[in-house]
Amino acid sequence: MLKGQNLKNGVWVFGYGSLMWNPDFKFTEKLTGQVSGYHRRLCLKSTVYRGTPDCHGLVFGLDQGDSCQGMAFRIATEDLETELQTVWEREMFAETYIPTWVSVQTKEQSVSAITFVINPEHEHYVPDLALEDVAQRVVRAEGKCGSCLDYVQNTVKCLHQLGLRDPALEQLLTLIE
Repeated sequence: MLKGQNLKNGVWVFGYGSLMWNPDFKFTEKLTGQVSGYHRRLCLKSTVYRGTPDCHGLVFGLDQGDSCQGMAFRIATEDLETELQTVWEREMFAETYIPTWVSVQTKEQSVSAITFVINPEHEHYVPDLALEDVAQRVVRAEGKCGSCLDYVQNTVKCLHQLGLRDPALEQLLTLIE
């Protein structure tokens, strides 16, 4: 991922789900921004962290199309090895994502960032669930890291605190309520 990249100013990582409200890695700067060509979607089965094998939850992936607002975090050059390893272990352990360079448009600038796009070939990718089915999964599922509902609510709450919106997620929470 880093080969051929200018690392003089560090590396940006774009978060669109729990990375926004629980980054769990050291960063030196963060900026809200938008990525075009991908949208946030509850399209990945979670059988451990937000669900179980008997009642899987759903977690976010970046899927093809539209756009996504989120948070870009800059990891300083001197921290790249340790902090990117932390991010990698968190996001890439099950190969459900494809690490991808994207352009994040912020208010101040456009930055190139690594993000984690859903792997459409992975067996846990569930792209075609109806909104009602997603809502039922979100309400019922709970795993090692808590309930799926908390995960979704925390993401929406974080977006709102940042002055960002996700109409599809807000529609889902309205249906759940």
